[in-house]
Amino acid sequence: HSLIGTLLWAGIAGFAARRWLGGAAAWAVAAAVASHWLLDVIVHRPDMTLWGGEPRLGLGIWNHPAAALVLELGLLIGVSAGLLTPEGGAVMQIAPVERSIRAA
Repeated sequence: HSLIGTLLWAGIAGFAARRWLGGAAAWAVAAAVASHWLLDVIVHRPDMTLWGGEPRLGLGIWNHPAAALVLELGLLIGVSAGLLTPEGGAVMQIAPVERSIRAA
C-alpha cells in the first residue's frame, strides 16, 4: 500500500490498457489505479506509506461507518455524474476490441 507501489501498478495497468484499448483508455485506467491510493488514504487507518516506510498516512474514516457510507456514495454519484455529458452520453467512448485469431 505504498504510493510508489501504486504508481508502478498504475503504469503496468496503463500499458496493458494501451495495448488492448488504445491511448485515451490507457490514461483513464492508469488514473483510476493511481487514484486508489489517494482514496485509501482517506478511509484507511494510518497504514498507507509513500515508499514503504514512515510516515504512515490515513484518516481512518472506516472507523465511522456512517461517514464512510456518505463518502463512498458521494464519490460514486459524483464520479458517475461527471462521466456523463449534459446530453446524456458518455464523456469518453471506448471502441470495442477486435481480435483476430489465427489457426495454429
